[in-house]
Amino acid sequence: MQSYKQTFLHNILLLVGISFFLGGCASKVAVDSVVDMPSKSGVSLKSVGIAKFSGDKYDVSSNALMAKVKSGLINQGHVQVNNNSPFTLHGEISPSKTESQQWREKHEGKDSTWYSYHVSVNKSLTVTYYVVSGNNTLTSGSETFNYNKEKSEEDYKKAKSKLPSDTQLANILVDQAAEYIVKQISPYRAQVKLNYLNGDDENLELGIEYVKKARLDQAFSIFDQIAQNSVSIEDQAKAIHNQGLILLMQKQHSKAYELMTKANLIDPRNMDILDSMKNVEDYKVLNDKHKRQIGI
Repeated sequence: MQSYKQTFLHNILLLVGISFFLGGCASKVAVDSVVDMPSKSGVSLKSVGIAKFSGDKYDVSSNALMAKVKSGLINQGHVQVNNNSPFTLHGEISPSKTESQQWREKHEGKDSTWYSYHVSVNKSLTVTYYVVSGNNTLTSGSETFNYNKEKSEEDYKKAKSKLPSDTQLANILVDQAAEYIVKQISPYRAQVKLNYLNGDDENLELGIEYVKKARLDQAFSIFDQIAQNSVSIEDQAKAIHNQGLILLMQKQHSKAYELMTKANLIDPRNMDILDSMKNVEDYKVLNDKHKRQIGI
């Protein structure tokens, strides 16, 4: 009787182990990827001139903001900075004074008393921007950025040394404001995780490794071979799904969605494909909206 119980228990544990192994196999592999997003305000500009923002004070320079907006637009590569453009970006900056506090805290031990010394710094920057053409405002927006940190050390000097200086603090806030403005008026690159699908065919994993190394053309070719030659319907669908993600990264949104739809039709039971199809559709809608704005 005892032997029967031991055998029964062993079989149950074996089944649980097999189930855990199968469930734990990585069917999805998240890969950090970069996709282009339309401007957050919905506008699309081919060029823009940058005028001086008003409101220089408290260590915050509008010239620094203008320079960083210009650099950000050039880096994104969608909007040309041109003072002869029919569109002009201008606005106001409203920084607060840098507020700093310091205090000490008493600690009572069993045999001794000691103090910790605290220093805090707080500063905010409100930025309002306008994109105008003649007397018409194409878009506008406003945002407030805050920096608030506290450090503690064995004395005030050491605690203060771990906080940014007034100049550094101003630069931190200007960086945030410039990034905000750039994303409002220009398409921008966003880093996302795309879920590539693995399967029984070991070449699926090989293709994903090529994706990780940014060898997208080679990866697409590997997935294409699986899609055409695999005897597994499930692996065919996964390969086509993965091809769709590659086309998404290459800004071919419509073709990416077509492949996702095809993969879903081949294996409608795979919910991971269905999820990806919805995500790709969302990117396609955004991209189509952007194209309509610039008349492509």
